[in-house]
Amino acid sequence: MLPTREEESLKLGTGSQEIEDGSGLHVDVTDRVFRYGDIGESQWGEHLGMSYHQADIRELEQPKSGDESKTGLMKLSAGTRSFLRYGYGDLLREDRQWTVVHRIWPGTQRLLLWGDPVAAAGYSRCFSFCGSNGVEICEPLSFKGRRGSGLPGGRCAYADATLNPHWDWEKYEYSYRMWGRMLYNPDTASDVWQRTLRHQFGSGAAPLEAALAISPSSALTYILGSVMLGWGGEADRAIEWSERGMRLSPFDPWAFAAFDAQAMGHFHKGRYDEACRAAYRSVQANPRHSITYVQLAAALAKLGRLEEARAAAARVLELHPTFRFSRQFKAVNCAPALAQSLGEALRAAGLPE
Repeated sequence: MLPTREEESLKLGTGSQEIEDGSGLHVDVTDRVFRYGDIGESQWGEHLGMSYHQADIRELEQPKSGDESKTGLMKLSAGTRSFLRYGYGDLLREDRQWTVVHRIWPGTQRLLLWGDPVAAAGYSRCFSFCGSNGVEICEPLSFKGRRGSGLPGGRCAYADATLNPHWDWEKYEYSYRMWGRMLYNPDTASDVWQRTLRHQFGSGAAPLEAALAISPSSALTYILGSVMLGWGGEADRAIEWSERGMRLSPFDPWAFAAFDAQAMGHFHKGRYDEACRAAYRSVQANPRHSITYVQLAAALAKLGRLEEARAAAARVLELHPTFRFSRQFKAVNCAPALAQSLGEALRAAGLPE
């Protein structure tokens, strides 16, 4: 979920006082800011929208007699200019004596991951609207302890606790990088954020970046990512990603690929019984996926069950008569250690090299 509130900061460039939430801009505060400091003016942002000029002011935000005499915590932001609650009003006028810096608030419901460089760059450029001086962002956990909300525990909101990182801020690490760099410079070279993805996913970085931009909670992202990780020799992460994908979508039509990745991961770790079980589950999910039988044949061969391994190998050739495991390894850029172990097992099962 994207940030859920936006705030404008009006800054004179000299002065020392800032009013964090100046939605109403009481006349006393307005006079004071011209002499001493800064004002923060609240704007909408439920869908990460830019500030706007209202066509009509709701009755609730109409200045009322007696507003200037209010007391209490919000007395300075419920004043005679309360019509600024949901719009920039006259704050962007050409003869203004202040600067405007937008602020994206984290809101109270930001739970999902996000990372679209095109959108972030677009917002960065738009925040120069009418001579505005850019934007700052409150990170997703800014309100974790705000006004009594500091309850024990994290803020990841995963029903499955195994998905939680060690620190809850780690969930948003990619989002931090994306927003931070693009808001600073919308023309930032893509290598800045792609380095992180390449370090984690190698040749799979580009498609994973695209998937994160669309929906980082997509089961398919995790399932297909697990297959790439598996062939890349990252056994533990392949298993982890495949399990995540299946938790997100237990009856996913791509479940066979998730189980295939698990079989690969267990095989690479020498857990051949578990590799067999995962491969059999993949066969059940999609009996016509030839590569699953490749994994099954290799695991059975390692267990010494050569008759069953040869039967699985025969099924591979039935589905894919021109199959050669050396070509398969080259096509998926199989990790050398995995290719050697799989190759030995597949030769024993009778598959052509």
